[in-house]
Amino acid sequence: MLKHILFFLSMLVFSLILNLTLSFYDQDILEIIGLSFAATFFNWFFNLPTSKENKSVED
Repeated sequence: MLKHILFFLSMLVFSLILNLTLSFYDQDILEIIGLSFAATFFNWFFNLPTSKENKSVED
């Protein structure tokens, strides 16, 4: 669980840095990148195995 929290925080920091560095680009491009990134992350996050057997295999 700690790995997932750290991964989420690192992705949050990465998205903030990306937003600051690309703020001078077209906002439509940023929305497409941000939405696809968020959709990919939440799809991965909510499809994580919840049982202990699968988590031990994942680790």
